[in-house]
Amino acid sequence: MPIIQGIAAVGFDLDGTLYSSNEEINNRIRIEISKRILAKKPYLGGIEEARRYFEDRHTVLQSGTKVLKEAGFDDSNLVMDDCLAKADVLDLINYDGELVDILNKLSQVYQIYLVTNSPRELGEKKLERLGINPRVFNPIVYSDNIRGSKQDGAVFRYVLIATQIPANKHVYVGDRKNSDILPAKALGIKTIAVGSVIKEADFSIQSIHEIRRLLL
Repeated sequence: MPIIQGIAAVGFDLDGTLYSSNEEINNRIRIEISKRILAKKPYLGGIEEARRYFEDRHTVLQSGTKVLKEAGFDDSNLVMDDCLAKADVLDLINYDGELVDILNKLSQVYQIYLVTNSPRELGEKKLERLGINPRVFNPIVYSDNIRGSKQDGAVFRYVLIATQIPANKHVYVGDRKNSDILPAKALGIKTIAVGSVIKEADFSIQSIHEIRRLLL
């Protein structure tokens, strides 16, 4: 019997959730962040200098989003999400047969859906690398097919309307507090944090594969 009861719909984030980060993925994300910092602070002179700026401030602030905020990005959470989504990491995403099996089994019990900050073309390529058929999700919300964002709750409100399933019968699975956990919880959706313990989440798991014991 699943640990989480009374659920009819299960939603997933993509980047950092359906596949986990590693040292090289994080490196490429930080390169993307450095590009944004350089655009905001051209006096730094180049990507290497922007990267050093980021690393120095990250050591102090312990948060990439806080570094972006300090660098002058009022929408630092959105900028970070965009960096995570657009970093060139396709060659680092590997087929995950266990995850494919879990999602197929979940789809037989629940309505499962995907909410990602990746644009459609890139998101589909990431799913293909994982071995996941996009048709297992209904709906899929890509960054370029709906107005609004995760942070302002717009995409979650859209999903509630699209599924016609009450919020308290949803659980959303993601890796970021400000983009996944808090906005979903604000609407009454249960949440599962992946990759780290987020105290605001209803459950925290280290690996996406642990979703099996919670929901199957």
